[in-house]
Amino acid sequence: MISLMAYGKGIFTAGSKPPIPAPAEAAHHDQTPAERVKSESNAHPDAPGAITTAIDKLDLTVQQQIEEEKRDYSQRKAPSEWWAIIPTIVIALSAVIQVVIYWRQTRVAEAGLEETRRANIAARTALEAAERAEMQLTGLRLPPTSQFIPNAFLEVSYKNVGRTAATEVVVHVRKWSGNEPANEGGIKSPPSYVGAGTQGFYRIDINRIDHAYNQDELARFNDGGNPFNVTVELSYTDAFQKPWVVIYGVGWSAPEREFGFKVIRPPHHPE
Repeated sequence: MISLMAYGKGIFTAGSKPPIPAPAEAAHHDQTPAERVKSESNAHPDAPGAITTAIDKLDLTVQQQIEEEKRDYSQRKAPSEWWAIIPTIVIALSAVIQVVIYWRQTRVAEAGLEETRRANIAARTALEAAERAEMQLTGLRLPPTSQFIPNAFLEVSYKNVGRTAATEVVVHVRKWSGNEPANEGGIKSPPSYVGAGTQGFYRIDINRIDHAYNQDELARFNDGGNPFNVTVELSYTDAFQKPWVVIYGVGWSAPEREFGFKVIRPPHHPE
């Protein structure tokens, strides 16, 4: 009697077996800790696990709402940004076009200035060529006998055929072999002024051209046995303050008893 009542009240005697757990309790013991927490959260909403799950759900909902607001803001902002960017692009293109136009105008202006400069140079050159002085050798002679004699003088005549005066006119006579450049030395006239269309003369002692010639040398010059060749260099400055030089080759012709000459270097600026 005592054993049955004790059993009914859950009291076990030595040698008795423990009670068999109910199916629900057996399933509860077979769950993992995570599953156990989840099931307890569902069974007891006020438990800490349930609160954590609710917070996670709330955080997810907030994140989704933030993402939706970002998308809405981007969709609303995109058109407004384009309306702000388009004027900037237009202004930038206008600036580029203005730079290109200015560059082309500058190039055109520079080309025009260059053409004007060239035209002015050409006009000035043409004016100088038309108006400048131009000296020419007109003759040489041995006055009064037209032969080489002791103490003979060589008379050089020249003329300014230009339209303006020549200044600093110098006659330079040097001995010349006829093929090679003239010898150094010779004799120069003092500078002089020659007006437009004016003739000039310069007389020099032939013995000062190269050396003092003796009677035999002069005789061979007269009969053509020895050639007598000189260069006559006319240097001058024109009205435009530009220097010029023209060089003639001169030779004595015994049969004609006179000098012949030719230009061996036309008018040029001295080096």
